[in-house]
Amino acid sequence: MPVILGNLYPLLLGILHPMLTRGTFIVDPDGILRAQEVTWYDVGRNAEETLRLLEAFDFVRKNPGVACPAGWRKGEKALRPGMDLVGKVAEALK
Repeated sequence: MPVILGNLYPLLLGILHPMLTRGTFIVDPDGILRAQEVTWYDVGRNAEETLRLLEAFDFVRKNPGVACPAGWRKGEKALRPGMDLVGKVAEALK
């Protein structure tokens, strides 16, 4: 399962004031950064979206060759990317 590292963006940039930005970073078990979201201090982050991303990254890690479309939720249909899907993603998700 990927790991979430929260509020590290100021540290990574060398900014000493932690109230300026907020960040969420998703790092997979191999240490590869898979997602990052950074916002200014006065805009919150969405925990439900972070959980959705964690579940999607976990799913594609366990199912090589598939992709989770935007808004994908655990248990929903995933896609196998290919030229045959060009212009037909909505149909493939039905």
